Amino acid sequence: MERLQQLEPELLARRRATLRSVSITGAATTLAISLAILLLYASHDAGFYQAHRLLFQMTANPALGFAAAGGSLLALLHGRRRWSAALAAVPLLIGGLTLLEYLGVAIPIDQLLISDWPATTGPMPGRPPPNSATILLLSGGVVLLLLTARREATRRLALLLVPIAIVAVAIEALAGQVGQSAFAVGWWSGRPMSIPSALCALSLGAAMLAQGWQDETAVISRLPLWLPALGYFAIALFDVSTPLEVNAGLCYAPLVACALWFQRAYLSVALAAMATLLIVFGLFASPPGHIPFDVAVVNRSFAIAGVWLVAALVYAQHITRRDLRRCEHHFATAQSIASIGSFELHFSDMVLTGSSAFQALHGLPEDTTCDWATFLRTSIPLDERGTFDGMIAAAKAGQDARDLDYSYLRHDDDVHNAVMHVDLLLDSLGKPVGIIGVVHDVTALRRAEVQQADIEVQLRHAQKLESLGMFAGGIAHDLNNTLVPITTLAPLLMESSDPAGQQILEVMIGCAKRARDLVREMLAFSRKEEAAPEPIRLDQLVREAMTIIRAGIPTNIAVVDELAQVPPLLGSKGQIYQTILNLATNAAQAIGDRPGTITIGSSSEPGGAGDTANVRLFVADDGPGMDVATARRVFEPYFSTKPTAGGTGLGLAIVNKIVKSHGGTILVRSAPAKGTRFDLLFPAMPQQAAQG
Repeated sequence: MERLQQLEPELLARRRATLRSVSITGAATTLAISLAILLLYASHDAGFYQAHRLLFQMTANPALGFAAAGGSLLALLHGRRRWSAALAAVPLLIGGLTLLEYLGVAIPIDQLLISDWPATTGPMPGRPPPNSATILLLSGGVVLLLLTARREATRRLALLLVPIAIVAVAIEALAGQVGQSAFAVGWWSGRPMSIPSALCALSLGAAMLAQGWQDETAVISRLPLWLPALGYFAIALFDVSTPLEVNAGLCYAPLVACALWFQRAYLSVALAAMATLLIVFGLFASPPGHIPFDVAVVNRSFAIAGVWLVAALVYAQHITRRDLRRCEHHFATAQSIASIGSFELHFSDMVLTGSSAFQALHGLPEDTTCDWATFLRTSIPLDERGTFDGMIAAAKAGQDARDLDYSYLRHDDDVHNAVMHVDLLLDSLGKPVGIIGVVHDVTALRRAEVQQADIEVQLRHAQKLESLGMFAGGIAHDLNNTLVPITTLAPLLMESSDPAGQQILEVMIGCAKRARDLVREMLAFSRKEEAAPEPIRLDQLVREAMTIIRAGIPTNIAVVDELAQVPPLLGSKGQIYQTILNLATNAAQAIGDRPGTITIGSSSEPGGAGDTANVRLFVADDGPGMDVATARRVFEPYFSTKPTAGGTGLGLAIVNKIVKSHGGTILVRSAPAKGTRFDLLFPAMPQQAAQG
């Protein structure tokens, strides 16, 4: 099947190339025949006339018209639109003026090009027969219509109707001339079309018809269109060769119904219009019979009415099909957007028929049916198949089926969730014969519910932390009030104490000051407003935090500092302090119960020309490390590598936010079994501001 689909464009391309060759050949043949006859006329040689009387049956005017028509079509096929329009005007004028002359309008074009023809050869009028003039008028008009029509439907209709009419008239003329029929069509003039004119018309009509089929993919890809075309020719020939009482026009009605084979509604109108033209043509071209002409007109009118009745029915059927296809497309699109699929299951053969959305949801091949057992085996997990068996058993017993919440497998082995709503199919006796239902894919909904539950847990935990921060702020206030007497009275006691007591008091005062600073940091952390930025010596801040870090880390973990003196940075002391503690705590948790080492260091990096220097702080551990995928997500909110009760997933997200708020960047380097290192880069204060 795939191979056929691949070959179809190639076959269509070959058919188009073949039809283009037919168009060029037909137009060139018309041009060659008519030019040869024009050259014979231009020679003024009576010997040619005596030797080639058959060629001279075509007079000069139609020869000129057919030459211009063939050249116009060739120019159109090669993209020469201006030349094509100019040449198409010639047969249009010759045909139109000739028909006006037949209608009684005095237009002296009878002796065009042959006014000085030798009289010894006999009279050679230039006026073509009326059917030849009509073909010239149609051929020039259709080329101009193709050049000027804006609607594609108009162009296609012209390329279907006009060439068929031209070919039909040409075939009738050839048949009449070859068979020496007294009823060869000459319309009201009694002059039939000559054989050279009929050959030119046949070549020209075939070229136009091939051009029309070349642009219509649906036509050239379906052979049955040739059948009604051949039928039209056969009926037309039969009609013009039988008396008026034989009403062959009714035979066109079944051929109009052939438009049902194609997807184009306008084909029914085109076939009906062509049948109408041929019926009217046959009315005047058929030999007289034994019935009056007005009775023949009534008979042909009934035939035309029957043709258009069939065309109306076919057109209505096309509209119904189009609406049905549109509804099916909208239904399939709606099911696809809503992730809903429908299905039917008949108990007689247990064959499951699903919509395209149902098949897409379960990863089944499109436009195929499968039995129920195959569906269960390929799409439903083993532990859930019993639920489906129970549902089928209940449905066969006539019990109303309940909604079924189940999991199913896709072709990629991914598990999805769905809800199945089913109803019973009953026969005329009310006996269940199957089920019909819809399946709604709720995978995204289930995942959203799980994610929402996780977010709610994390939010509750964050609220606990906020409450704890408020509680810590209250304790800090009380602790600050408790430290006030120590920091106030201890300096007074130093004046009356001995040296040993003064040393003790100095230790007490230093501890009280550190406790006071810690309280201030706790208060700054618990407040929602941002603390005022201040100059911070990063190496000094880390040394101050080392006591708390070592006190809060298990004894199996060593804390090593690699601190170098660095220039100050401008920021919040409490937030930087929080960042250091958070990174150290994460490193300790990563190492766990086994022996390990945490290294905290600082360094300065000079900037480029005119750039501010950077201050680097790094925290490294020799823990188990992380893979690349985990390292990319460590700064995402609520992402945690710890067990559910061990972390909130907010620590590193807060660290990242603090670093960015200080104009810095944070980098992580980690690999499994090689530990983890976080590097924080802060812009240092300009040297003038730091000195000031």
